[in-house]
Amino acid sequence: MLIDFPTILMSKNIGLDFSPLMTDTVGGIPTYIKNLSTNLANFNSDLKYFQCYKFSRLKKFWKLYPKPKNFKRIFYDKNFVKPLKKLNVFHGTAEWLPLKLTNIPKIITIHDTRGLDNDISLEKRYDVKYAAIKYAANIIVTVTYTIKNELLNKIKNLDEKKIKVIHSGYNENFKNISDISKKEQILFVGTIAKNKNVIGLIQAFKIVNEKYKDIKLIICGQATDKEYYNELKTFICNNSLEKKIEFIYNADNEDLLKLYNESLIFILPSFYEGFGLPVLEAQACGCPVIISEQPALLEITNNSAIKSKIGDVNDLAEKIMALLNNETLQQKLIKSGFENIKAFSWKITAEKYIDLYKSLI
Repeated sequence: MLIDFPTILMSKNIGLDFSPLMTDTVGGIPTYIKNLSTNLANFNSDLKYFQCYKFSRLKKFWKLYPKPKNFKRIFYDKNFVKPLKKLNVFHGTAEWLPLKLTNIPKIITIHDTRGLDNDISLEKRYDVKYAAIKYAANIIVTVTYTIKNELLNKIKNLDEKKIKVIHSGYNENFKNISDISKKEQILFVGTIAKNKNVIGLIQAFKIVNEKYKDIKLIICGQATDKEYYNELKTFICNNSLEKKIEFIYNADNEDLLKLYNESLIFILPSFYEGFGLPVLEAQACGCPVIISEQPALLEITNNSAIKSKIGDVNDLAEKIMALLNNETLQQKLIKSGFENIKAFSWKITAEKYIDLYKSLI
C-alpha cells in the first residue's frame, strides 16, 4: 500500500488534498494550502493530519512539498480511493473531491466560481468541481461571502446551510520594514492572466508615465496564459515601454517582502477575484492599495483601499496620479491598511477549520 507510515489508527484522521502543491508551485491555492497546513500543525490538538497526493505526483516525488510537523502522507487516485478510507474527514482544499470516496465526510474549499453558471459546468475541466459542490461535499467552505453568494446564484437548490465562510489569512512575515527605502515604482502581484486585467493596468500606466516620467511598473507573477502574455509584451514594445515595465516571474516571499515595502502603490485591477491575498500582503507592508470595484476585493479591503471602476483605464490612471500626488492620502491608506489586516489571520482560519473537522467526526 502506498502510504509512508505503517498503520493509521481509526481515530481523528484528517486528510488535506496537497495535489496542487509542489516545492516550486506558486499562486493563490498553493499559498492557501501551505499556510493552512502550517497553522494546523502548530495547534496542540488531538487531530492527526495527512498530506493527500494523487499518484501522478509520484513522478516528481522529489518535488513534493515538505511535510509540516505532525503530518504524514497518503497517495491515492480518483479511481483508487482505498487509501483514503482510513481517514475520518477528507478536505478538498483546491475545489476538487474524489467522487468515488463514499461514507467519509468531505469538505470542499471553493476559491472562486469560474467555470460554473446556470447550474452546469461550462467546460469539462470543471465537471468535478460542479459535482463535488452539488452532490459530494458535506460542507462547502468559501473564502469570501462574495463567493458564497455567487455559488447560491449559479447552482440551483444548493443548501445554504452547507456553506460556511472562512476568510483566508495573510502570512505575518509580511510586515513594514522602515529600513527599506521607497522607490519610484508601482507594483502588481498575481498570475499574469486575463481575469487580472494586466493589460488595463499597463494601458493606465502608459497614461501615468506621460506625466510621471521616472515611475516604473513592476509586474510580479507567472504567465499562465502565453497568448495573453504575448499580447502584453507586444503592447509594451509598440509603445516603447520596455525600460519602464519590468517582469519578475519567480519571486519568493523574501523578494515580495522587499517589493511591497519599496513600492509607492500596489494595484490589483482585476475583472474577477475570489479573494485577493496580495492586497493584504501589501497592506501589511505599509503599501497603499488601489483595487477595482470587484465584490471580493471590496469585501476584504473594507474601505481601506482606493477603488477604481472595473475595466476603466482612464479612471485607473486618474486614481494612480491622484494618489502619487497626495502624500496625506498615502499615509491615510497606510494606516487604514494596517487596521484592515487585523481582521485576517491564518491562526484564526486554522482554528475555524479545526472546529469544522471535529464537527464531522
